[in-house]
Amino acid sequence: MSSAKGLALVTGANGFIGSRTVEAFLLAGYSVRAAVRSPNSASGLLGALPSYAASGQLSTAIVPDITAPGAFDEAVKGVAAVAHLASPVDFSNTNAEEVLGTALKGTLGILDSAVKEPGLKSFVFMSSIVAKAISKIL
Repeated sequence: MSSAKGLALVTGANGFIGSRTVEAFLLAGYSVRAAVRSPNSASGLLGALPSYAASGQLSTAIVPDITAPGAFDEAVKGVAAVAHLASPVDFSNTNAEEVLGTALKGTLGILDSAVKEPGLKSFVFMSSIVAKAISKIL
């Protein structure tokens, strides 16, 4: 289902802030494509918002590894807005350079995909728990 306000992509849609962001976009009249890691996590999100899922206003894009080259190329197609809230977090890794490098790779990857989308009007990046975790590692 297309909405007058357009389509928004939300990464990290299963997280606390991500799920609230999905709801906020939907309530504001946007259609939402929620980027999730697996079909299982997609079903949880769609099940939590069944009327939006049934109407087609809420859909998902499966992105198993946000650090993979071109991971978001398909997900950004046709979007007017991106809210990038996802970050690959591995709390067992205490190497700050590796943790930051992985987070940076995911963010640069979605930016690379987003700049190819001619209809994109806004891109919001939110820092992640990685920023807090790094302060403990350093």
